[in-house]
Parts: sequence; structure tokens; C-alpha cells
Amino acid sequence: MTPNLRSLITLGGITINLYGLLFLAAILIILLILRRYMQRHNHNPELAIGGTLYAMAGVIIGARLVYSLYYSFPSFVQNPLSIFYIWQGGMSFHGGMLGLLLAGYWFCRKHKLPFLVLADTLVIPAAILLGAGRIINFLDHEITGTLTNILWCVEFQEIAGCRHPVQLYDALNNFFLAGVMYAFRKRKQAPGTLLFSYILFYSIIRFSIDFFRVYEFTLFGLGAGQYLALMTTLIAGYGLYRVSHAR
Repeated sequence: MTPNLRSLITLGGITINLYGLLFLAAILIILLILRRYMQRHNHNPELAIGGTLYAMAGVIIGARLVYSLYYSFPSFVQNPLSIFYIWQGGMSFHGGMLGLLLAGYWFCRKHKLPFLVLADTLVIPAAILLGAGRIINFLDHEITGTLTNILWCVEFQEIAGCRHPVQLYDALNNFFLAGVMYAFRKRKQAPGTLLFSYILFYSIIRFSIDFFRVYEFTLFGLGAGQYLALMTTLIAGYGLYRVSHAR
């Protein structure tokens, strides 16, 4: 039975949240990658700071909006201000991805930067960070898997029965795709290929993984997240087709 490890470190009476550490790591990684890109392509390196702020804001706003309006709408209706209660948890992967892409596109258009090139540059570290986030979900007992008796099932303190560790399945999904993207990153390909390939294959695998996940509501046998995965599969497939046939 695994203990809850959300508040893992305490220094001087200040509790350090694992999500806070991951968020800080994401800021530093994105900042360094963007700064390196700006220097290599003769852009103002200070743009990296703005790009990082746009990215983080997009992730938080998008993830929180989709979670509140899609996954937790009844609670939002009862207390609309709950949308700002980030410390209580509740972030949507698909919302965070949408917010990141919109914020990134807006930033790149404002500063006349190649959005798809930058997106391809960031997609691998983003996948690794998302995988790390799923590991924290596991440690924090967030996201419930279906009951099972497989050898690697996991028991949590607050949840009855032995469960599929769906958080770790999704973490492996991200790490596997990050490795695949890394292997193909230097091949000659149209801008946006890595971005749309990641979203496409992540969505397909995520759709399958979510059959082992417990959702509060389902429709026609599919969970809420699976419908989002279907939507992003179609969008990414179309995006990959467009960039691969661009002239």
C-alpha cells in the first residue's frame, strides 16, 4: 500500500510541493531552450523570458479551464471561483496542451517567430515533463485505475482494492514517445512534424490507456478523457497531413 507523498519535503517550516518543483523545473528548462534558440538564430535572447511566461500562463489557464468546465462542471456552477483554486488540484492535460499551443502561437506571431519550429524544439522536453507529472499523480494518489488482480496492481490508502497504475502507464507513454521523437528529431522533415506526431500518437495510446481508468461519468462506454483524445487524434492527424504536404 503506497503512502501519499504530495508534500515530500519540508525546509524551515516551508512545505515544498512536488508539483511546485516540477513547475519550477519546467520554467527553467523552457527558458534555457528558448534562450539557446534565440541566440542561435540571432533573435533577442531576452525574448526567452517572455516566451516562458506565455507558455506557463497558457498551460495553467488552459488546464484549469478545461478541468473546471469539462471534468468538474457541477462544482464550477456551485462555486465559479473554484476555477482559481489551483492549490486544490485538478488540471487537464488536453486543456494545458491547448493553452500552451495558443499562447505559443500568439507569442510567436507577435514577435515574428516560426511557431512550428519552436514547437518541434519544445515537444521532447514537454513530453518528459508530462511523464514526470504522471509519476507525481501516482505518488499523490490522483487518477484512479480500474480494479484488477494483475501482478503489478497497486493498493492506495484512500482507495479500496488493487488498481491498475494508470498514471504510470501514461508516464511510460510520454517517455516512450519522447524517445521516439528524439530518435527522429534530426531527420529532414517539415516544421510541425514532431509536434503533430507526438499529439497524434499520444492521443491514440492515451485513448487505449483510459479503458483502465475510472471516470466519474461515461458515455457510450467511453470516459470523458477518451472523447478529448479522439478529438486531438483527428486534429493532430489533419495537422500532420497538412505540414507533410506543405509546399
